[in-house]
Amino acid sequence: MFLGLGPGAGKNGGFIVSEGSVEDILNENKSLTAQYLNGSKEIKKPKKRSSFNKKGKA
Repeated sequence: MFLGLGPGAGKNGGFIVSEGSVEDILNENKSLTAQYLNGSKEIKKPKKRSSFNKKGKA
């Protein structure tokens, strides 16, 4: 079972925008989460990653 809340964060969220099985949600376009899960939207990987040191600072 999947329950998508939104459409935004904070005062713009908290509404049910999608619910159902994972298969149902993957075909749903109102859910921003579903759009990322089904591949219609994606987050591009940066060409170069930031450096990392042992102190945890970039």
